[in-house]
Amino acid sequence: MVSNLSYKPIMAVLQLFVLVLLASSTASNVCESCDAIAVLDEAGIRGEVQFSTLGGKIFVNATLRMDNVSFDLATAALTWNIHQVPPNMVLPPNQRCQPSSIGSLFDPFDSAASTCSPLSQATCAAGNLTGMLGTLPEGTCNRPYFCRSGLVSAPLPLSGVNSIVGRSLVVSYNGNPVACTVVQQVTEADSERRLVELTTVTAIVQTGPYLRAKLVLRQQKGLPTADTQVYLQYYLPNARARENSNQNWAIHSDKVTVDAVSDSSRRCRSAGVQYAPTAATTDCSTVNQDACTVGDLASKHGTLTVSPTIRQLFFTDTNLPLSGPNSVVGRSFVMFDAGNTARLGCATLSNNTRRSAVVQLAMEGVSGTIAFEQETEASPTKVTVDVA
Repeated sequence: MVSNLSYKPIMAVLQLFVLVLLASSTASNVCESCDAIAVLDEAGIRGEVQFSTLGGKIFVNATLRMDNVSFDLATAALTWNIHQVPPNMVLPPNQRCQPSSIGSLFDPFDSAASTCSPLSQATCAAGNLTGMLGTLPEGTCNRPYFCRSGLVSAPLPLSGVNSIVGRSLVVSYNGNPVACTVVQQVTEADSERRLVELTTVTAIVQTGPYLRAKLVLRQQKGLPTADTQVYLQYYLPNARARENSNQNWAIHSDKVTVDAVSDSSRRCRSAGVQYAPTAATTDCSTVNQDACTVGDLASKHGTLTVSPTIRQLFFTDTNLPLSGPNSVVGRSFVMFDAGNTARLGCATLSNNTRRSAVVQLAMEGVSGTIAFEQETEASPTKVTVDVA
């Protein structure tokens, strides 16, 4: 739940001032204008973790209030880390924060985790905030809030193919997750931080007994050059189906018509060819996505392993516009079979309809509104209170 995004404790500002003086000016591979936030409000843990670019490094500041928690604050050592997949907010906390839902620790650079520490951040996984900065809570910074902050000199990207934006932040006690949320990009306007408004596009594949899949794409609204978050969930509904690897997936040029559930020789032919508004170059790869064609998801993110097991994947795509002349909206998502000759399933990419509700208040001298907004069923709910 997103509430007050403009809260800045006095001590956190002082800590930031000191760190500005100490920060190295050495350039890094982080976005120079990107900020992000993770807002927590469950299991008695309430507050936010801010990620800000500072002198070529990332300044991380956790400001959390802990009331009625199930552990002793005096002795507790909570871990806080970034995991691969965003949490599904439809699930209850005891399910959505588990590794089976959010994946393992985010480690795009294959770190030497055994040597990770605040003094050797370069060996830490990108998602290992505990190893780089220490456990929670540290100490009171503005009672009743606890704070933990510090500079991260190791790669902790807020943009690009290895960005942490869109992934999950998890707080755990004794190895058991107690709270989790999604890391969201923020921008500053009129001296106030606001969540970046996103366009969401969805394709749902239900091709008879062949495939079940859901592809969700999210990008800053009206900015086709921005990073696009790619979430894919898929499985084979036939429990006796054999596992196959190296299967391609792509965006194709046309929308899907009635052939989505046809036999394998005709299935998804209406989707047309792979979408390529510009030609690929020879250096197209997972780390150089701008050299790939827009629709070549397999080259940008790797091929898929497909089986009756439900799989969830999350990627950041630097070349997948959801607006502008090369937008993929209205085109199709296609997954291929084991030999990459026949089309296993497909669906049209359509704009997602934002859910919203408003409560009108007018009683006993109190008037105003409480508005609720949710981008997708798996997204956090934004609550806006305007009451006088």
